[in-house]
Amino acid sequence: MKFDEVMAELKGGKFRPIYLLHGDEPYYIDTVANYIEQHALSEADKAFNQTILYGRDVNATQVVHEADQYPMMAERRLVIVREAQDISDMKPFGTYAEHLQEKSILVICCKKKIDSRLSLCKVIDKVGCLMESTALRTYEMPAWVSGYVSKQGLTIEEKANVLLCEAVGSNLCNMVAAIEKLKMVAENSGQKTITAQLVAQNVGISNEYNNFELHDAIFTRNVAKVNRIVKAYAENEKAHPIQPIIAFLYNEFLKLFSFSMLGRASDADKMRALGVTQWALKTYASAARMYSTVQSRTVLNIIRKYDARSKGFNYPAIPKEYAGDLLKEMVARIVYC
Repeated sequence: MKFDEVMAELKGGKFRPIYLLHGDEPYYIDTVANYIEQHALSEADKAFNQTILYGRDVNATQVVHEADQYPMMAERRLVIVREAQDISDMKPFGTYAEHLQEKSILVICCKKKIDSRLSLCKVIDKVGCLMESTALRTYEMPAWVSGYVSKQGLTIEEKANVLLCEAVGSNLCNMVAAIEKLKMVAENSGQKTITAQLVAQNVGISNEYNNFELHDAIFTRNVAKVNRIVKAYAENEKAHPIQPIIAFLYNEFLKLFSFSMLGRASDADKMRALGVTQWALKTYASAARMYSTVQSRTVLNIIRKYDARSKGFNYPAIPKEYAGDLLKEMVARIVYC
């Protein structure tokens, strides 16, 4: 089952006798487990019928023993196993699933992926809920952020979205915490929109010295702004390591090159092909007037070369203290290509 399906079922009041929540994204696993913990039992019933265990402290047989007990003066019993990836042998869970205690809910939270072909997964999928929690890729984050912010009754500027994703990364737990903070600040000031300025002021990033502004300056060939940002990056290489910057710029110029190659395709087709919004598409359309298709391809080759140099491939390894100089050199070649 998918996360949205599981949550819809739970909010509809349906609880299954066993849940195996596994995967490399903790946010979905914790959200489901926390909802069950909060809603499966009344506060009065929790004292005698709710047990929270941790994988490092128990084995699967001990967990099954807990789940096999009958509830005490309540409709059901709840057993939640957190950090179940620390349990070495999970086979007893499969055996338990074949002979369920129907008045118990067993929730197994395993924060690593389990092979879905295993009999354990197959039997739990048949009689209960098997949910894989997959981490989002970097390029999927802006759409997720927009959706989550919308559910909070707010909107977010596209620039603010880009800055937020750049600052926080793809860890959903950290992202939710950042959005909740921004929501509180926005609502306290009577705003319904999360702006770039709000993100810069509250998520600990510079409103001027960030990859989004660097990309914007390079795309518009604003040499003065480019030099200002790169100088700031070079002076604080620890906060702005060269490899993520290279990866970001490569991805942006790859999209620009692809945009140019799409030629007369409709905006809708271009957005689908590039995986970008209408606002971002306008950015590439503007940049395409600054960089021809040939120049975009040249820039990609430049970035590949400096990526190899920064990693020491076919070049002498670059000491960290010279990474800033390497970045300055690369960006200058891009802007003046």
